[in-house]
Amino acid sequence: MKRKRIYSQTGNSCEEESSYNSEEDLNTEDEEEHRVLGERLLLLRENKEIYQKEVAAYLKVSIGTISNYEKGVHDPDLKTLCKLADFYDVSTDYLLGRTPIPDPAPAAATGPTEEMDRMILSMLKLPPQEQEVMRLFEGFVRRHKLQAKGGSGKT
Repeated sequence: MKRKRIYSQTGNSCEEESSYNSEEDLNTEDEEEHRVLGERLLLLRENKEIYQKEVAAYLKVSIGTISNYEKGVHDPDLKTLCKLADFYDVSTDYLLGRTPIPDPAPAAATGPTEEMDRMILSMLKLPPQEQEVMRLFEGFVRRHKLQAKGGSGKT
């Protein structure tokens, strides 16, 4: 979809206007979305070395429905899309072609990992002076991130 921003004369407000140059633009974008979703569903199923009937049984739909999803004839509804993402252990953004990364969520977003737990435990075993060095380093990293975002970096 093509969008253009319209600003008022004062520049304080902004409205977006959606427009298509032609009916072809709309059809081309829709076809691309169908194609990416279908290709990814097919690739994921083949990589798992399973049949359409297994996916159909999981979703409680017909084999023909799975075939239509993979061919880009039809798109799954939102609930089914989420079930497919769970089934293949990928994100819905990956299925929709919004990201090339299939992981459902980055490790940082899912909470501490075993490796992070080990690191924290090992830091707690450090002598007090070395723990203070780690705290100073953490402060440095936070200030650096603030400066990178345009903040002052001073606490």
